[in-house]
Amino acid sequence: MPDIKDSEKIEIQQIAKNFVMQLWKVPFNIGLTTYAKTAEALYAQHHRWKFCLRCGHIDKKENLTEGKHTCSLEFKGFPIITETSWYKLKQFFLTTAYTTLLKDIGVYDHIQVVPIRPKQKEPEISKAETSETLES
Repeated sequence: MPDIKDSEKIEIQQIAKNFVMQLWKVPFNIGLTTYAKTAEALYAQHHRWKFCLRCGHIDKKENLTEGKHTCSLEFKGFPIITETSWYKLKQFFLTTAYTTLLKDIGVYDHIQVVPIRPKQKEPEISKAETSETLES
């Protein structure tokens, strides 16, 4: 799997935290559907990371366990914490996947979506600038 940059991890954490906090503002049945579909999209069996669908915290498996994490691990039999990977998190939160999910379920208008930052191009250096640098 490709490496995920630290800057991408920070961005994923910010978007994920905002996403789950906003879900608590929608009606319970819609929120539960969204949680279930999100957990399904992010699930990656036997990975080192877990994602809390209650607070948005991302951490290693051993740190998101009962006694070490403040959120309840289940709500009425529904798992709040799902196993995942940074690759799955990137696929979901740094693409249009999570906004598409919200639109499909019909809650997009009820949630403040964090805009996905477009990839920035490297500044182009003209041949004249390159020549000046080489001559100096």
